[in-house]
Amino acid sequence: MIYRFLPAFLSRVAILLGLVLGTVVAIPFGPTDFGRIGDASVFQLTRPFHFGLPTFAVGAAISMLIVMLVIDKPADRQQVTNGLRADMLSTSLAAVLNGFSVSAFAQNVGLVAITGIKSRFVVAVCGAILLFLGLFPVLGALVALVPLPVLGGAGLARGIRTLSRVDFSGNANLVIVALAIGMGIVPIAVPAFYDEFPEWFQVIFDSGITAADLTAVLLNILFNMSGRDEDDEGPIFSEAPAPATISDADEARLDPDGPMARDLHEHPQDKQ
Repeated sequence: MIYRFLPAFLSRVAILLGLVLGTVVAIPFGPTDFGRIGDASVFQLTRPFHFGLPTFAVGAAISMLIVMLVIDKPADRQQVTNGLRADMLSTSLAAVLNGFSVSAFAQNVGLVAITGIKSRFVVAVCGAILLFLGLFPVLGALVALVPLPVLGGAGLARGIRTLSRVDFSGNANLVIVALAIGMGIVPIAVPAFYDEFPEWFQVIFDSGITAADLTAVLLNILFNMSGRDEDDEGPIFSEAPAPATISDADEARLDPDGPMARDLHEHPQDKQ
């Protein structure tokens, strides 16, 4: 609705307006917690290593490697090196200041695709704004009011747009997408599903994002890189009736100007 009926400027901030409206709609249903706003201080400096010194877990490292994979993206060696250097530096600094891992590009992919704004200056200014807002915990508590389903809906649009470019003519990509989505839903639909698995396994698969990413990457390697030739693969759904499923007379009736109609007209005995 925002894209369709509101002015161009508002259409560029449609995601932000959608988050606000989604949060307002969700308030009567109870998923928003206003209590955390009262508990948050107005201004506070971040204390490094507030939660303790860093620890290193194999499962967490693997999950981070998975989400950093870039598939079928044209980039030279220098671009990849610069991107990884920026990611590692920002993530290391975020860990010192008690934050999550930070990506220099991944979080902006959906916004760039929707708004069309690709300026690095805009990204840098947004980063400065976020640093400033980080000094005011009460603002962070206000942002945290946005329910997870609302945030998920904002990301779902980008996911659907990405899937629209997938070739579903054969079996492989259809199976990959179906299984990846299924693996991503498991931790949400059944939170205790992985409780009996090893801890390192839970770190990876308790996140729907990493579970879906890992499934998609491994199945893509199995089906599209090391599997049989794509030309040998038949589609799951038939696009037309198999040969001889209708009679010659029916085919002539459906296509009066076709070769079968002309042949029956010239040889009417074949109708018997």
